Amino acid sequence: EQRLGINSTSISYDLGAPLIETHFKQISIDRKTLKNNLHYKQVESLKDQYLKLARYRTDIVHICESRVDRANFRLDRSHKATFRRRDFNCC
Repeated sequence: EQRLGINSTSISYDLGAPLIETHFKQISIDRKTLKNNLHYKQVESLKDQYLKLARYRTDIVHICESRVDRANFRLDRSHKATFRRRDFNCC
């Protein structure tokens, strides 16, 4: 990035990272908790959080890959231009 004169890439947790709720109550299984689906709700909440985190990770990887692709493309162009200048300068 420095050689190509482009801004450095920075990834921040502020890029829409999902919030992870890690505090769940340990609840005994009884008729009342089974009747109101409390265990199912906790499992669904965990599943949704992990899915959001996986999607976020995929998005961040995609951002980084596209940034690297653009940097490689610019680097290829600058090298080709350098080689062309060298060819013309020596003749």
